[in-house]
Amino acid sequence: MIKTEHLCKRYPSLTAVEDVSFEVRPGEVLGFLGPNGAGKTTALDVICGKAQATLGEIMFDGRNITRLEEHSIARLGIGRKFQVPSVFRELTVGENLHVAYCRKPSVWANLSFGAARAEAEELERLAEFVGLQDRFRREASTLSHGQTQWLEIAMLMAQDARLILLDEPTAGM
Repeated sequence: MIKTEHLCKRYPSLTAVEDVSFEVRPGEVLGFLGPNGAGKTTALDVICGKAQATLGEIMFDGRNITRLEEHSIARLGIGRKFQVPSVFRELTVGENLHVAYCRKPSVWANLSFGAARAEAEELERLAEFVGLQDRFRREASTLSHGQTQWLEIAMLMAQDARLILLDEPTAGM
């Protein structure tokens, strides 16, 4: 599914990622372990396009994505959960899930919150799966930190990402 070869990310005074090669097949789970400052987050930044690799190659489903922009990588099916959760705090849990679920990446599609019944039922099941069913109609700003982390994970699941990169998904929980 994803493969990196000799991935490097260098800054003028620092090498953050050096010669990282790995392969993950569908259904497999891979974790990066290391102390703070070891380059784990930077490696994920490079894979998802938030930062550009200095050297090396990233292949996703046989396609070279090394130089693609972040939004293009996301549209290919790679989702990212950041260490600090990022949700729309003024929207309800259900509305956050609806925005993530939206299959049409346009402003108008994301501004209309009239979900079809089947979609609404699917989003309610997803909220139940992560333990937020009783908060479905409440603003995300009312959630605890841990609940916000779960909401962001549910939003990735709503996007139907084929590969999910989790950067310390339980930080602060």
